[in-house]
Amino acid sequence: MSLQSEIFDGLDIPNWDESITAVKLVVANALHRVDPSTSIKDTGYFNHSFVPDFLLTWPRDADWSRDVYLRLDSSNAFLSGDLQYLSGDRPVVLGLTGLEQSPDDDSSDAFQVAARDSQVMLTEPGAVDQFVEISPSVEFGQVLPAAVMKGGRGLVTEHAAAGLTVAAGEFFSGARTHDSNAVAAAAPEIGEHLDTRQTDRLMNFGRIVWEATGGDPSQFPIPTALSGVDDTGLRFLLDEAPSDDPEFWRSVGRLVTLERLLSLGVREPPNLVAFLHANADRLLARYLLVKASQARLDEAGPTWGMDGGGLAMHGSDFKAYVAPRREDITVTPDEARGLDILTFRERTNREQVETVTVVAGDRRTVTISSEDIFDPSTDVVLNSVGDLPGTIIEGVGLIVGGKHLECDFVSRAASGHTNAQFDLVSLLERGLPMLWPLSDSRDIDEVRKIRQTVATVSQPPRLFDDLDSPQPN
Repeated sequence: MSLQSEIFDGLDIPNWDESITAVKLVVANALHRVDPSTSIKDTGYFNHSFVPDFLLTWPRDADWSRDVYLRLDSSNAFLSGDLQYLSGDRPVVLGLTGLEQSPDDDSSDAFQVAARDSQVMLTEPGAVDQFVEISPSVEFGQVLPAAVMKGGRGLVTEHAAAGLTVAAGEFFSGARTHDSNAVAAAAPEIGEHLDTRQTDRLMNFGRIVWEATGGDPSQFPIPTALSGVDDTGLRFLLDEAPSDDPEFWRSVGRLVTLERLLSLGVREPPNLVAFLHANADRLLARYLLVKASQARLDEAGPTWGMDGGGLAMHGSDFKAYVAPRREDITVTPDEARGLDILTFRERTNREQVETVTVVAGDRRTVTISSEDIFDPSTDVVLNSVGDLPGTIIEGVGLIVGGKHLECDFVSRAASGHTNAQFDLVSLLERGLPMLWPLSDSRDIDEVRKIRQTVATVSQPPRLFDDLDSPQPN
């Protein structure tokens, strides 16, 4: 059902108070579908001349807000007053019964010019539907609706919204395929319906997409404030870009190291997970620290952020920190007892074990090593020591990808021997379950999803792939 139909159904309710409530509810729900990051406050007024019906705010953009006025009278004569008296506040004016435009009416032409030159966005239910229903095939389709909510301006009819959607799709498609003509042709349509702030935001984003996917910076046809994927551009992408395109994030991550990611000074950018999933095999580290945490009661899965000097995964009952160096981590390690022999064998039954550090009941420490990989379940020396009362395993050395990973069960830390580095996938698949029992399926699924995403986006083109289509870098 269209928004217009839902509004008419609400207006047909005989009880006026119930009618207002119904209309405002369907409008608020539709606006939230346009931009889910928006916080919508009902002012308690309806169709008032100068008090808005809703106040829009954005928690991640605290200095930005916008008023929304609902209008029962959608005639040009009535809305001209809104253009004159409300323009300074940059509001959204939504005609509940659609915008009445006659192509043969000279006054309509003057009204359109006045609307275009104002900071008011005059729109209608059909236009809202257009932004809600943007096809998933539109390149970076989620970026446009949020920009319209924050900075749409002028007369945005259903037809204009459809044209703006097409233009934005062509703009970002051109940016991704490095088609300067497509970018240059689409940019004016975007600028006509967005204020300067949101136009600049989309132009900046296009420039970053262009360079992130390997385009020549000098060939981007639009002047922008940002120049590619420098640190400012990378922060912009982690905050603003869509999160559902792993191949795009793979392109972005070509030149991003873990050190650079940590130096950006951001804590939990919205697109961090998408970036990590697509580039986990490229992010190299020497140190992994796992700390116990209070079991989470919410239904959400693991979360990621930059915390404690490293990249941090907050699981169901632990927090794992990954860093380029041990000294980068600012949190204090736990002091665990170590593992009993049975638990140790369970955790290492599929690992390539090189060394084992054992502490007997009398506190004597024995390091068992072998020039060849040995099996902890059958090694004679380990069995003889492990069966003694009070024996614990304090550490193990593993071979991971041909390199040495030393795991300390007392501090729950793993580090590369000498200068050995390991990619994030290896540390999550091999180091994390060695130091901490992954008992929650959501934690296990997160590690599996990272592996699967990396395996997908890092594959080279196959023989029968479309050679004309852009490939991930």
